Amino acid sequence: MFGQPEVNLGIVPGFGGTQRLTRLVGKGMALELCTTGRQVRADEALRIGLANHVVLPGAARKGLELAQMIVQKGPLACASRSTSSSTVRTSTSATPTCSKPMCSALPSRATTVARHERLLEKRKPVFTGR
Repeated sequence: MFGQPEVNLGIVPGFGGTQRLTRLVGKGMALELCTTGRQVRADEALRIGLANHVVLPGAARKGLELAQMIVQKGPLACASRSTSSSTVRTSTSATPTCSKPMCSALPSRATTVARHERLLEKRKPVFTGR
């Protein structure tokens, strides 16, 4: 399952997720996923262009082997490779940006961490308008 559940917590998706999602699936579908928090299954992800392949559960071993190799490497080096690869593939800005008014309206880091903890603990979010 894939989704943008941040709206359920009252936070904005980070790390350029909304920009990349829009490039992959189009503005309308990205807006729907980001504003509803709806999750998509593998078959729909393939259909809308979010996934390149759908494999049977047992066929995921190769991906796991690759992931195990990557996590043994330096995280900053891997992150910079991922970023530079994205830059080559796209014609838009390489660095996702957040407008100043939008960023200043975002919740504090402590609030965001607390909201993520609530999500992980499967507790309902509490919104105070801050």
